Amino acid sequence: MTAAYSPRVFLCNGAPRCSSVPAGAHVTVLNYLPKDPNRLVTLRLPKFVDQFYHLPDRILDLLELAAYVFAADRATFRGAKDAVEYHAWSRAMFFIVKVRDAAFWNQPKVKERLSKAIGFMTGDFEYTFHFLPGHATPPASLFDKEEFAIAPRGPASVALFSGGLDSLAGALERLETNNEDLYLISHRSGLPSTKRTQASLAQALCRAYPNRVHPYSFECGLANERGAEETQRTRAFLFGSIAFAVAHRLGLDSFFAYENGVTSLNFLRRQDLMKARASRTTHPQTLALMADFLAEVHGGPVKVLNPFWTKTKTDVLTHLDKVNGRNLISSAVSCSKTFQRLPGNATHCGCCFQCVDRRIAAYAAGLQEIDNAGIYSADIFRKRIESPETRTTALDYVRQAVHFANTTDDGFVMDRLAELSDVTPFVGMDEDAAVETVWALCHRHGEQVLKGLSAVRTQFDDLRYRLEEGSLLQLVASRAHLTDEAQGGGVLKTATLETVQARTDDLKRTLSTAPATAEAKPTDNQDAGSDNKAVAAAETILSIGRLLYRPGFEDVWLGDTHYDLRTRTKARLCIQYLVEQKAFDAKSARHLVDEIDPFVRERGDYLPSADIKIDHYFNDKRGRLPKLRKELIAAAGGNGRYFLKVG
Repeated sequence: MTAAYSPRVFLCNGAPRCSSVPAGAHVTVLNYLPKDPNRLVTLRLPKFVDQFYHLPDRILDLLELAAYVFAADRATFRGAKDAVEYHAWSRAMFFIVKVRDAAFWNQPKVKERLSKAIGFMTGDFEYTFHFLPGHATPPASLFDKEEFAIAPRGPASVALFSGGLDSLAGALERLETNNEDLYLISHRSGLPSTKRTQASLAQALCRAYPNRVHPYSFECGLANERGAEETQRTRAFLFGSIAFAVAHRLGLDSFFAYENGVTSLNFLRRQDLMKARASRTTHPQTLALMADFLAEVHGGPVKVLNPFWTKTKTDVLTHLDKVNGRNLISSAVSCSKTFQRLPGNATHCGCCFQCVDRRIAAYAAGLQEIDNAGIYSADIFRKRIESPETRTTALDYVRQAVHFANTTDDGFVMDRLAELSDVTPFVGMDEDAAVETVWALCHRHGEQVLKGLSAVRTQFDDLRYRLEEGSLLQLVASRAHLTDEAQGGGVLKTATLETVQARTDDLKRTLSTAPATAEAKPTDNQDAGSDNKAVAAAETILSIGRLLYRPGFEDVWLGDTHYDLRTRTKARLCIQYLVEQKAFDAKSARHLVDEIDPFVRERGDYLPSADIKIDHYFNDKRGRLPKLRKELIAAAGGNGRYFLKVG
């Protein structure tokens, strides 16, 4: 591990804290055994084992490990969505786990491949594992013995089954194109709506293909609390581990993970959506790295297959219609915010990227009447989009599609060279063919999105009436997607343009007439004209109450007083963290030792300190920073928590 990031440490299966855990690290104990009154993980492993009669120790270790990684991911907050520095989401995670087969798990190659697979799929900074011997669990049933392992009755395949359109289309393709049995693997997160969706679709497939469909579910999640983090990047690791366990018991060396290529590749729609901010759960490199790791567990080659990586969402819907899935489309759930309580019979929020993609694709495929609009809680096509985040998501989606539709193959390669280098070695083609396939996929997606939006406008854009201001139809009609507004007018702004301009005008007047006081003077490491440069770039000045700042917090104004924090890293990071966490009152205050200082240390590359006081961040020889500390930061009682006084 490196000192650049403060690790979150997880002690699993009763593992003790070892000497390699840094002082001051945040430690969480994870256990799933029902007899533990303090257990934080729900894991129905005995029930799952009972379905298969027996699973070897190494596979049991894998399933427990995957569950703990998933639970730790859910329990560890990445950062606020409106964080000014969007790349701050990466985390360092350190797992100490008791296992049954410690000799295997502590092999350097096994640990390296494990860390590499999870690291790429999550975008996190680091995953470190230390395995200890001595773990054992009682047999799940009388049949939990090697001789009771299941065997397939004939040809079979295993596929992940989330209950979304892509996994449904993949299942139907397998059932329609051959006579093999199909084992559908589901992760049940505990949400009733997810369970109902998966169960109802699986039952429909069982009725349509008698004695060929075998649904298996694996229940795992946090116990008695909702997760602090909803991105669930490690769900792919959990999902894949479950599928591998089933495939292994069936004597198979492969399983399917169906996902359309645009979602799998997930090319950047804006520069701040990268690494941990961007989902790579079914990215070709994720699947390849996962296969490399599972090959170690299996003792031979393993394949994780995604036959849909060259298809768009429109292609998937069209394919569903061809493989007898038309009547199941409205029952499949694609929404990424199923944890929200939606009104009425809605199963989709209508606002997330997945909902926007699905609705427009349905119009492009001519299946909008089947993809019933009643399943969406919000109609962003015709109604005003109230959420800045949703507005940004929708406009970014359209903007990227237009770019894909307009760009040439040469232009595409120049624009996406770095991202293509993450894809081309992992799709089983030579580099030129892979690049051509990816460009054709994206170009077709762009054309289909434009076709879908044209169909939406044909249906709803009645020239006799005005479009509702702020609806997607109105925004598209005004060509808002062809401007740069969405990149700055969404979740990152904390004040209206009018407010920022008014505060900037006041600041201009103040600086132009201010006496040469210690507070108003440029500092030694600041050019005399830098204040004027900062003010001239009005769009880069953000405002929260009486606090003004530039992105990065190198320049901060409190009222009329300017503070240059370019060389005051600790003070800058402290303020940045409190802004990102919206700690603006005693109720939202953050703890210095447990929350603020770990952020400051990992971002500023400082070693841990035994004596931590917030005043240490604001020391300077001129005495200016103590004034900033006194005026801006308040203690929430005597419990070590602090917040910003911005009112």
